[in-house]
Amino acid sequence: MHDVEIGLIWAALLTAVAGAAIAGVCAPRIIDMLLQTVGPRANYRRRPTAFPAGLALIMGAVGGPVAVAIVSPKAWPEPLCTERAACLVLTLGFGLAGLADDLLGGHDHSGFRGHLGAMRRGVVTTGAFKIVMGAIISLGAVAVMKTVTRTATARVGLLSWAQLAVDSALIATSANLINLLDRRPGRAIKGFLLGALAAAAWMLLSRGADDALRAAASCAGVVGAAIAMLPLDLGEQAMLGDTGSNPLGAALGLLLLHLAPGARIVLLALAIWLTITSERVSFSQVIDSNRVLRFLDRLGRKGL
Repeated sequence: MHDVEIGLIWAALLTAVAGAAIAGVCAPRIIDMLLQTVGPRANYRRRPTAFPAGLALIMGAVGGPVAVAIVSPKAWPEPLCTERAACLVLTLGFGLAGLADDLLGGHDHSGFRGHLGAMRRGVVTTGAFKIVMGAIISLGAVAVMKTVTRTATARVGLLSWAQLAVDSALIATSANLINLLDRRPGRAIKGFLLGALAAAAWMLLSRGADDALRAAASCAGVVGAAIAMLPLDLGEQAMLGDTGSNPLGAALGLLLLHLAPGARIVLLALAIWLTITSERVSFSQVIDSNRVLRFLDRLGRKGL
């Protein structure tokens, strides 16, 4: 095994462990803070839970890479710096936009159709704010990554602009899809982890170990924080809310950028189709009607 691959494995493991440790330590205290300030929020079974506990996930996802950078700078090899910075921007940006929607949003409008329809009537909802901010944050993160890969004299052609649009849209739609899964305990985290695992396996088979390890290391802090939060989510002690589910989806979208351009276009088309379908079809009903999806969805949940 090459030294580069060993370094990437070390970077991924160390960052994931740090992210999980920080999220695990912060989660109980953030849950207490939310219960005392925001108050308990009833979940789908009308059980009181802490909301939005995605704050703890953000603490781990952001704190893990930062802690590793301070304690062990060698775990941040130069090829990873830009991608990890993009992941931090996406995690913080989507987390704060989701927090605004969680704490200030109402229930009068839902879905893209509802929020965009409200905007046409001159009403700006917190959901619309989140959509616009998500688009800006996604564009910014992808633009930074593309800038590093281009030479200073390279011209930006139509193809580059199209790729920028596709990649940004893939991040934004991925964030929305994981958010749509956050209707039952643990579902958003499971969707993120399964998607990340599938993306890493796809990259390993199609692009090699270096690309797969680099992608995994870039978002390892999010993975570690998500694993640490999963028992609390499954145990109905906490709900992630948009604060936690949107950053998970954005990180998944960032992982997908390591795939070939054709695969990214196909995945974007699929994500758009699922988003449109969600306006008229309940994902919960689809999951409950499929034996495999129902098993995965209920795995680890209590009271079933």
